[in-house]
Amino acid sequence: MECYARQTDQNRLAEGNSGSRPPCVATSVSLLLEHDMDTKICTACRQEKPLSEFHKSKACRYPKSKCKPCQIDYHKRRRLRDPARNKAHETLRSAVKRGKIVKPKICSCCRKEALLDGHHPDYDKPLEVVWLCPMCHRHEHKPIKICSMDNCNEKHHSKGFCNKHYQWHYWRGLIN
Repeated sequence: MECYARQTDQNRLAEGNSGSRPPCVATSVSLLLEHDMDTKICTACRQEKPLSEFHKSKACRYPKSKCKPCQIDYHKRRRLRDPARNKAHETLRSAVKRGKIVKPKICSCCRKEALLDGHHPDYDKPLEVVWLCPMCHRHEHKPIKICSMDNCNEKHHSKGFCNKHYQWHYWRGLIN
């Protein structure tokens, strides 16, 4: 059974009348899937190019947002921005490939079995890495903030407070 909003949006689109309300997201996605796309606009250079000019995404069935030349240029600039980081990554990758370093299967932080990332605490020592799962690696680079109120260890929500303390300050007019 189809949702009511989708039925009415499809009827409106079939009649050529967009009405005052834009079509629902489900209708837009279904129309995109039905429509045979031949071209796409690159988000970097803003040019419309054929789909063959875009890399395929592993995550979904749509092509990536940047065209191949822009994607290559982005990666070149990223490598040039931090050459020590790039050298450390390449050294580790080749050491793992040659068998000089064995990649473990268990995260050194949370002890869960996963596909692990090598985290470099120091890029000057490329073979000294901490093997972390993607979640722990994300937290290593961007630690979870906690509430700034004394004796509160809840996760940060906004303006330095947890949800409970943010609401308390907001309703008293202490936060804009």
